[in-house]
Amino acid sequence: MKKILLAVTLITSLFSCSVDKEILTKDELSKWSVKGDTIFLEHRAVAVYDHFEYELNPSHGADAEPIMELSIKQITLDVSTVDLIKYIHSTHHKQKVEIVVPRH
Repeated sequence: MKKILLAVTLITSLFSCSVDKEILTKDELSKWSVKGDTIFLEHRAVAVYDHFEYELNPSHGADAEPIMELSIKQITLDVSTVDLIKYIHSTHHKQKVEIVVPRH
């Protein structure tokens, strides 16, 4: 029983740590803002909400539910795509997110 409890505790702590890495702190969030469909980092436009779509993944089983996916277009490479993903994940933690990155 102790081994099972230890394994569950270890797995839970590993999972919670990996999720927390994708969420910004309150200080980091304060640098971001949204006006209309444009996302700003420290008053610089860095991305826009492009569209959203619904997806149904048959590999999730017979009772699979549609999942909403946000599509965000990054308009500048002045911001790290990883930071943008962390911001979006912090504000839309229940949606699947796609970041479209410019080629140059």
